[in-house]
Amino acid sequence: MKTYSGYAKCIFSVLTILLCINFVNAANAKTKKIKDYVDLNYPYAIVVASSNKKFTEKDLGNAISSVQHRYYVVRVKSKNKPLYQLRYGFFESRKAAKRHQKKIKIFFNKTSVVKTTQAERNNSSRSELKPVAHVEFAEHLILSTTYEAANVLVSAAGNILSGMQPQEKKKVEKINKDVTPEKIVEKIYDHYLVLNLKTTNNLSDFNEIIKHPHIADHAFYISELKIDGRTWYQYRLGFFVNSAEARAKVATLSKEFPLARIIRVTRAEKEDAINRVRSFFAVTSADKKTGKPQPKLAAVPVNDMRDLLKKGSRALSNKKYKVAIDAFSKLLRYPENTLSMDSQEFLGFAYELNGQSAKARVEYDRYLSLYPESSGANRVRQRLASLLTARVDPRKELRKAQTQRRGAKWDHFSSFSQFYRQDRISVNEEAARESLSLLSSDVSVSSRYRGERYLMNSRFIGGHDLDFTGDENTSSGTVNSLYFNVMDIKNGIYGSIGRQNISKDGVLGRMDGAQMSYTLNDQVKLNAVTGFVVESTRESANTDKFFTGVSADLGTYLNAWDFNIYYIRQTDGSIIGREAVGSEIRYFHPRRTLFSLIDYDIKFGELNTLLAIGNWQFENRIQLNATVDIRKSPFLTTSNALLGSGLTTVDELLQTITEDEIVALAKAQTVTSKSFILGINSPLNDQYQISADVTLSNFPLQQIVGQGNQPTQPGQPPVPPAPPTLQEQQDDEYFYNLQLVGNSVFMTNDSMIVGYRYSDTNRSETSSLSLNMRFPVTRNWRLNPRIRYSARDRITNTVDPTTNVTSTTNVEETVSSIALRVDYRLKRNVNFELDFGQDITKTREATTGEVRIFFFSMGYRYDF
Repeated sequence: MKTYSGYAKCIFSVLTILLCINFVNAANAKTKKIKDYVDLNYPYAIVVASSNKKFTEKDLGNAISSVQHRYYVVRVKSKNKPLYQLRYGFFESRKAAKRHQKKIKIFFNKTSVVKTTQAERNNSSRSELKPVAHVEFAEHLILSTTYEAANVLVSAAGNILSGMQPQEKKKVEKINKDVTPEKIVEKIYDHYLVLNLKTTNNLSDFNEIIKHPHIADHAFYISELKIDGRTWYQYRLGFFVNSAEARAKVATLSKEFPLARIIRVTRAEKEDAINRVRSFFAVTSADKKTGKPQPKLAAVPVNDMRDLLKKGSRALSNKKYKVAIDAFSKLLRYPENTLSMDSQEFLGFAYELNGQSAKARVEYDRYLSLYPESSGANRVRQRLASLLTARVDPRKELRKAQTQRRGAKWDHFSSFSQFYRQDRISVNEEAARESLSLLSSDVSVSSRYRGERYLMNSRFIGGHDLDFTGDENTSSGTVNSLYFNVMDIKNGIYGSIGRQNISKDGVLGRMDGAQMSYTLNDQVKLNAVTGFVVESTRESANTDKFFTGVSADLGTYLNAWDFNIYYIRQTDGSIIGREAVGSEIRYFHPRRTLFSLIDYDIKFGELNTLLAIGNWQFENRIQLNATVDIRKSPFLTTSNALLGSGLTTVDELLQTITEDEIVALAKAQTVTSKSFILGINSPLNDQYQISADVTLSNFPLQQIVGQGNQPTQPGQPPVPPAPPTLQEQQDDEYFYNLQLVGNSVFMTNDSMIVGYRYSDTNRSETSSLSLNMRFPVTRNWRLNPRIRYSARDRITNTVDPTTNVTSTTNVEETVSSIALRVDYRLKRNVNFELDFGQDITKTREATTGEVRIFFFSMGYRYDF
């Protein structure tokens, strides 16, 4: 026993040290990694050039640049005259700036080093210039394809709609010649809603997505995310300030984007997204000479843009709509600024007055998606509604509504499976005998309805077991799930009724009952649940155990945090069996996650559960995970007082003892188990990864003595159970796991898991090695061989019936297992499975020398 323990701990320690060295080296490499962003905390910059004219990207030529620094333009005063300076920043110290100054002098003669203010550094991105030779190819590709596709789309839509009916003369609104943008009084929002449609590392479907009719009228942009050194693109659609509108849009796009979800972005993130929309996806007028979309422009002084806005306004007053369109379009080519919102509205108005209704609708839609909270939003909605009303034929609207109703339909999914399992056991040289012969049949039926307003779903999961073991055949049925739910998208109401498995809001598992929720606003959802506890899927619900509960889902906050608080009360016969409050906390980040659960029982004054699960992934792809699990075992209710009594209900126990005594007895027969897990996972290369974890467990053992007294004659009340005698053993138990996972080791798309496990418990020490492989032999055939070998030293206690003396014996035991699973897919929806193997257990210093167990299982699954 000591030999196994020493070898196991030595092997695990060496491998863990190697894994930690790999982690430390990767962490050091990360700290030495050169920054790939501009650090705005560095105060020094290099003045590259000065001029009384504005700088453009052409002035940079092929000047050097890096991702750590940027060229930008500032406006300063020199001898009371405005002067533009081209600067390059930022640097941590003056010495570092001077080192770069020598390199820049190759391209610029007169340079100097200055110290900048924090405000200048924060605003530097607005006037940033990039050398032509260093413009990223990916950005150029996205710009060119997007502008081209969007212009073609708008042009085609305008031509089609213009030819549908004659243009009507529009009444021109009078606009003052020197009109200036009205001062918008906006309602300030801290957060906005956007739809995260999908996350992908391939932009091949981008041009098709922007043509989608439900996407073209909103701000569609891409947010980049780097995970494990790879760049992922998040397709996002915004912006919404009303959760009902966001949910309606999700329902509309659910077929094309089934994983679409609503997330929150801050006001700062929204402004950054608007800049992206302006830079990449805004439709601008084509150049009259080349016919290509005009590129974005570098930032210029506000006065220059204000003059351009006045020019466009005067052109509107003089009915020179094309001049106005050119002016407002040029304004929208500049980075997002204080005049962009008004320019967007005026551009739509200019298109409307010029008779280009299709383009006017595009610009109005873009205004509403970019500035849904502005005071001008209602005015733009009215203009948009008037355009739509003028062109809508009531008969077409009726046909459209009928088409939508026809599109809302029921979908049905079902599956049926049957598996036969047989186990045979032989001891030493005896003939094998049958220990299990079971035929299991399972069925699953689901129906789903998706409409414009309602979502409905129903499901049944059940089974039937026919046991041929022994002389008499027995059968039993199970009902795992049988429920129906409906969701009102518009009003945010959800309801569900039937047998369902719930693991939140304080519900302890399967129940027969109902739950309902109401979305109060974007961050608060109220829930209620009631029903009977289902202790076995083979039986009906326990009507003695009825519960009701209320809860609230709060979040998402800071685009990462979600909370849940609940209160639940459960009866146990005629008394309260459980009354608890609790909370769930969820934190999600692309690299970090956290889940925690706290359940406190008010009736018992005890903490029922404290659970925390965390995961952290670093840029070098190393993952750390940890779990803290402290809970009552079994879960603390008054039913725990029945353990060992031979009684079935608490009401029977109440005939002999009081409720307070039942509570005390239930607490005495419930222990607190503790488990702590710490794990690490590290990729060795693209083909292999290694993982290790350590578990510390403390599970007190109780031996309950002196209970189980029953009345000797019918009609007499039960004899109260004797006070339990508890024997607690609280030695810590340790479990160590080490795994090597490989992909495409022997053939393409195969997998291999080599594992080592060592456990040191109160009763035994066990070391085991395992090998699990999967081979996709062909498209339809898969093989899954498995091998495991275990060596165990366990302690057995025997009691001499004559002397009543307990003796302890150490038993050495080895277990060898080998198995093979074969999967065959006949059709897309028909699968067959065969699984067979053998376990051989050999013991020393025991009466049984060898035990062989052979198992065999085969069956099929049909989806329809």
